[in-house]
Amino acid sequence: MPSITDRIQLLINENNDIPSLVFEKIGIRKNALTEWNKGKGSPSVDAITKIAHYYNISTDYLILGTQSYNDLSPEEKEWLSLYNQLDSHDKIECTGFIKGYIAKGSSRRA
Repeated sequence: MPSITDRIQLLINENNDIPSLVFEKIGIRKNALTEWNKGKGSPSVDAITKIAHYYNISTDYLILGTQSYNDLSPEEKEWLSLYNQLDSHDKIECTGFIKGYIAKGSSRRA
């Protein structure tokens, strides 16, 4: 089962982010992920909370590898269920499509 640091690294990779820049932005030591990956400590509750907030995910996902869907509408739950069935490549492609669709929609409304 992937660890907390594996899930953090996955989030960073999926969003094409640079760990040191993300961590600096949210107030975590820039080299923290490298240290955690080397077994030199682990993320604090504060770090987990900041990362979850930054990526708009639940702390449950980072800690347990599961996502809490209690506060989502039925439509949002369906979208997440469909998204979670995709492999990593298809998730990136789907996300790119949706971002493009949103950008087109905002230009049509302007």
